[in-house]
Amino acid sequence: MEKEFVGICGVCEKNVYCHNGFLEGVVQEDHTLVCFSCHNEDKEDKSL
Repeated sequence: MEKEFVGICGVCEKNVYCHNGFLEGVVQEDHTLVCFSCHNEDKEDKSL
């Protein structure tokens, strides 16, 4: 299982990795990296 460090989440500052070619986060329009946990929280906040 290949795990490669990609960057740090722009919200919570956790490390974000790529596992076998799959990014564990989202690159936003402003080119910042956000982990899935923070991205999902942001989506829930906007749906309210």
